[in-house]
Amino acid sequence: MGKNLCEMVERMKVVIVLLVVQAALAGVIVFYKLALVEGMSMRVLIAYRFIFATA
Repeated sequence: MGKNLCEMVERMKVVIVLLVVQAALAGVIVFYKLALVEGMSMRVLIAYRFIFATA
């Protein structure tokens, strides 16, 4: 039983990582939209995005 459980956890790692990445991307999109609604310049937002992407 323990071996089967370990194998199942190994197979689920990919799915768990996928869900975490999707949740993180959804959070980023929400924060971008909130920043734009609050009046942040689109150019500044894009500049920040490029700066953080290269870091």
